[in-house]
Amino acid sequence: MSPRPTPPTPSFADLPPEVLVAVCDYLEGDGHGMYNPAFLTECGVPDQWVASVTETYKSDGTYKGSIFAPGSPGLPGSPYVPEMTAVYSLDVYRRIGRDLGLPGSGYGGRGFEARDWDRRIRQKLAEKIELLMPGETLFKVLTEAQEAEFKQWAMDNDPPNMASWEVYHPVCRNVWMGRGIFPPKKETGQ
Repeated sequence: MSPRPTPPTPSFADLPPEVLVAVCDYLEGDGHGMYNPAFLTECGVPDQWVASVTETYKSDGTYKGSIFAPGSPGLPGSPYVPEMTAVYSLDVYRRIGRDLGLPGSGYGGRGFEARDWDRRIRQKLAEKIELLMPGETLFKVLTEAQEAEFKQWAMDNDPPNMASWEVYHPVCRNVWMGRGIFPPKKETGQ
């Protein structure tokens, strides 16, 4: 009897760009964290893809080789867990990047590498769909009919999520401000 063939590893490049952006948004450039695989499912990643980046990691009892318990300060002598089934953030970035055909990162240091992957993945995906990069405020130019539709929608509806004010098209924001609905004030760190 011949061995059962191994199913091909699913490519993240086959997923909608919006799903991959949601993953990047969740990870926020983190190159050190181990996450519950459920976050990928919540971002819209199908189970087969989630399983392909999920591993069981084992602590070896050393400071550099231990998985510290949640809430632990992560200092020598802190409690650690023997093993954890998780998704390692940098592996997710590397996998998405490779699947999108991006070259490896030239950065040393996991945090620098993760932020580099995040930036390049977002740039690659921006080629496929109109996405905002962090800090940008560029929006699609609307036709007259689209602008009328946006204005009518904003007249008929309040913003669905006030905390995400900046993601709404300026046409909608202007209508809401005309209706007396303003963005929440951002707290300063002073």
